Amino acid sequence: PLMRFVLTPAAQIAKDTKNLRSSAGIAVFIGTGDGVETWLEIGRAYERFALVATQRGIRNAFINQPIEVRDLRAQLHSAIGLSANETAHLIVRYGHGPLGPYSLRRPLTRSKSVHALISPPTILGLGLVLANRLITGM
Repeated sequence: PLMRFVLTPAAQIAKDTKNLRSSAGIAVFIGTGDGVETWLEIGRAYERFALVATQRGIRNAFINQPIEVRDLRAQLHSAIGLSANETAHLIVRYGHGPLGPYSLRRPLTRSKSVHALISPPTILGLGLVLANRLITGM
């Protein structure tokens, strides 16, 4: 119940506006479809983007709301001029900034190998996430 008062639309807009204005740019990952194959391709494209950005000392962070909220997604599509068969799947802001905290990870010794189940070219982007969920049940 307390979260309703903390996470208000106005607070989210203020936070997103501050974050966007402090970023060097925004990348929108667009696909022609909205199925698993497209999601994997978008994941692979983001993975390549993130790896190159990291290699160059550029930070990146997701902007989820315009993708997750259906009404905002339609407004986004209109604002950036997408055609009827194009869909924005991922928005990322990027720029130079301090290194943020890493997500908690389980020790490698507690993980199961995905190599026995998936060929190496598939272990990219969402492919790895989906494989990990299948193996670990998370």
